[in-house]
Amino acid sequence: MKKDHAKKRYIGKIIVAFLFGAAIMAFIRYISYGGMNSGTQVNNEEFLKVAEEIDDIAIPENVKIFALGEATHGNKEFQELKLDMFRKMVEEYNCKAFALEADYGGCLLVNQYIHGEGKNTEDDAVEALAFHIYQTDEMRALIRYMADYNKQAKPEEMLSFYGFDMQNSDLDQKCVDEAFSELKMQYTDMEDAAETLKNIPGMEMYAQAARCYLQNQELSNASNVDYAKIRDHYMAENIDWIYEHVQKANESMLMISGHNGHVAKKSTYTTFMGEELFEKYGDDYFVIGTDFYKTECNLPGKNGKRITRKFYSADPLANTAYALGMDMTYLDFDKLQKSEKIKKIINQSMLMGSLGEGYSLLNKILPNSYRINDVPAELYDGMIIVINATPTDIKH
Repeated sequence: MKKDHAKKRYIGKIIVAFLFGAAIMAFIRYISYGGMNSGTQVNNEEFLKVAEEIDDIAIPENVKIFALGEATHGNKEFQELKLDMFRKMVEEYNCKAFALEADYGGCLLVNQYIHGEGKNTEDDAVEALAFHIYQTDEMRALIRYMADYNKQAKPEEMLSFYGFDMQNSDLDQKCVDEAFSELKMQYTDMEDAAETLKNIPGMEMYAQAARCYLQNQELSNASNVDYAKIRDHYMAENIDWIYEHVQKANESMLMISGHNGHVAKKSTYTTFMGEELFEKYGDDYFVIGTDFYKTECNLPGKNGKRITRKFYSADPLANTAYALGMDMTYLDFDKLQKSEKIKKIINQSMLMGSLGEGYSLLNKILPNSYRINDVPAELYDGMIIVINATPTDIKH
């Protein structure tokens, strides 16, 4: 009897150990894929009917503002798309202006560089994009393309670089100070500076720097609840100003680039920038969002160090593109007549990846913390899918 009892205890321990090991393996798989697998797929044949190459992307001729979103801030493919799509807009749609989710003052210094003004170098221009996420070879390539283009262009055909964010005010202050130094004038405060500069021919861009400084002061005093709403409202207001400024210069279309969450035509819990722009411009505001199948994303870690973490979007369209061996593909939501099944899918809620400039352990334990569950057709006019998004290499 004792031997039988000992044998049962031994078998019981083996079973417990097996179950424990299986649970550990399941947990590892769960946090690796953001679930027990990377999600569902759509029908391969239906997907192939509507999938397009990136080179074949076309936008309507009436578009005034073209927005390119990014699902993350930490992947090189999404930064490379900025240049790829801007070059296409320049060559095929006579676009002359690019605006970035970055501080206005820093981008004004970039604009001076690409126009050959002042003593700034290419390194200075890249460094002026103060956000760490932009200290990359991909953003340098965009700036270099614009500078090289302008060397061969007539003054009225030159490209311009703008920023529509206002989270840092130091470079706004620097630009305003330089303007008043050049004018040999003084100002009492930023409200006075903005009012003075807007009435002086050729100083409109510096008046906007003063306004962005004032926006930053309001944003700095905002509560955590109001911060996002105020910031996005001012970003929409700044893009509106940039578009009007561009129209005065050469009546060009404007391309903007920022996170999917900012450029999307519909917001979730508060009114974001893209929704404001869509309400004003309607179909003249055209948005292409992006997503990934898998990302190894460059994110901020502790103590200012950058880290790389792996995530899966669980996007059924991305899963299908992966299964078909596509590196990158595009879906134009206005060209889905060939597949009613895909058209139905993009008009209902589905999971998509969304990572900002932040990371916590919860992102691994709770996969939906880095995903959104929304209707693609309500957010975007089209979508670029990147299968394996690789991390940016931040230089500073």
